[in-house]
Amino acid sequence: MGFQDALVAKGNLKLATFLDFVTILIQGLSLIFFVYLDQTSLFMSVIISFVISYLLIVFATVSVFIQTEKLDLEGVSNEIKSLIKISKQNQLFGIANGMADRLDRFLIGLMLPLTYLAKYALITSLISFTRFFPEAYNRVLLLKHHQKSTNQKSDLGIVAYALIGIAVIISVFISQGFIQFIFGQKWLLPLNIALIFALQEILRGW
Repeated sequence: MGFQDALVAKGNLKLATFLDFVTILIQGLSLIFFVYLDQTSLFMSVIISFVISYLLIVFATVSVFIQTEKLDLEGVSNEIKSLIKISKQNQLFGIANGMADRLDRFLIGLMLPLTYLAKYALITSLISFTRFFPEAYNRVLLLKHHQKSTNQKSDLGIVAYALIGIAVIISVFISQGFIQFIFGQKWLLPLNIALIFALQEILRGW
């Protein structure tokens, strides 16, 4: 994510967006490959597919910066130290956000049967894609900030909010339909619970 934001900061919004899609594509294809190969467990196949996709994207991003920027290693080292020093609050927020992403599943796994955890993990994993909408807007704001155009109107507007709400509701229905088609009716959670999860993801993204 840091490498993607660095691309946005340099004005390479199209490249950052393209690499986002490539990351997802590599994850899907590599997961299918390892599952089809049947030499590792499903868990290890998922982990390997994530590692491969992120490493390739990081390598691609670093290659772009090496070709387009003059890197002063000593200056970079000083900047990293300064960044760590002044971003302590953000680091704590990142840790808290990461815990919030996982703690709910941990608690459900402790208190409820494993079947509930499986259903919950499945629906929340799909609905988490709704976080794309506010995160995409954040990317645009970041690009404007680095282009010194923060004086432009940055409000989404009522129409945009309505469109995002409609897109989220559609995403929930698609997720429910996908789960029912692929896994069956027994894997579904009630629709109102799925909508609450979607609202949580939107608020977290904002």
